[in-house]
Amino acid sequence: MAIGADYLEQTLLPMSANPSEYGRTVMSRRLLMCNVMLGLLLGLSPMATVASTDLVFAGGHIYTADPANPRADAVVVRNGEIIHVGSMNEASAIATSDANWIDISGKMLLPGFHDAHVHTRLGGRSLTGCDVTSAGSLDQLSQMLRLCFSTSEKPWLVAEGLNLGFFGPAGPMSPWIDALSTTKPVLLRASDGHSVSINSMAMRVAGITAKTLTPVSGVIERDSDGSPTGTLRESAMDLVERHVPGESFAERRDMMQIAVQEMNRLGITSAFDAWVGREDIDVYRDLDRGGALRVRIRAALAYGHGALFTLDSPQEYERLVSDGAQLATENFKLGAVKLFIDGVLEGETAALVSPYLSEKGGRGDLTYTQAELNSIVIDLSKRGVQVYTHAVGDGGVRSILDAFEAAQTAFGKSDLRNQ
Repeated sequence: MAIGADYLEQTLLPMSANPSEYGRTVMSRRLLMCNVMLGLLLGLSPMATVASTDLVFAGGHIYTADPANPRADAVVVRNGEIIHVGSMNEASAIATSDANWIDISGKMLLPGFHDAHVHTRLGGRSLTGCDVTSAGSLDQLSQMLRLCFSTSEKPWLVAEGLNLGFFGPAGPMSPWIDALSTTKPVLLRASDGHSVSINSMAMRVAGITAKTLTPVSGVIERDSDGSPTGTLRESAMDLVERHVPGESFAERRDMMQIAVQEMNRLGITSAFDAWVGREDIDVYRDLDRGGALRVRIRAALAYGHGALFTLDSPQEYERLVSDGAQLATENFKLGAVKLFIDGVLEGETAALVSPYLSEKGGRGDLTYTQAELNSIVIDLSKRGVQVYTHAVGDGGVRSILDAFEAAQTAFGKSDLRNQ
């Protein structure tokens, strides 16, 4: 008995904007969902042109993800669509006489992966820039940064993926970063995406001094006399990020396309981009129009009101929420709004019920009061928009659960699947 190819496809579908449609959605069974995995296993390019003759993959371990029939002997692909997953005899009968039979003995073929939380733009920025995520020690980190910066002709020296574990609770100090450069501003973005560390020149460019007020939902690390030490957290990051030259549309497109290609290489065929704005949406749409978006993307629009991690003006945000359905393409759609409820544990900005066990103590901060959060979630629920949240501390989780309860009390149970 052949295993339906649509079963393989449905196991990979990202949740639709209306989650009740999940599992009922009918999509073309394209080679994309297995093409990247075949490329990994067989050395084929996942971006290769779809073959005009049938392809039959047989001889290896074929995993279907169907509990009733977890394994198969052969997969037949025609014109970019999987038309058969089942026995060798059935494949022989279905495939054309000129089919290209590919022996995958000793290899494993399986459905593509769904990544439930990606940041395509940020990933592309790391892949195309100075990424120090792999540094295994402070000495190695210094060496990697010096190597990156020694060849950079850009006005700002920027690195991605800083491991805060190499430093104390307050993060890197400006004197340590000054050793990397005193002639250009330096900005080191932490791997968690919730803090940046800068040198003295960057601090001067941004006008950050002991008199600088700490922004709402932000942290400026300071020494005992109140002077900034070089690390900025949460909304305070914008004090310096606003001075870093932004990417052009072409640069952003290149970065995101490289990130998509990396997903292809890893066998990811669908993903949820957890934080996008208008510029990201425009790139996704452009990539899909050009046939370069070889991953199905469902995305969460950054909430547009407030001080933390907004990407668009309130007016543009409201337009995007209203016009979300019209922005969809074959492989891209908006499906939620992203709220940041608190920060992260390593920076002690995640909201806790009990104080941190550190010298500073404190419980972290909630981005919104409970009344504000209830109002936001109720409004989005009323508009039929799924709420997708970043909530790390137990205090943050409790707060958003209370807001979900408030929305349910107001409207009854729904299938929005807020999370």
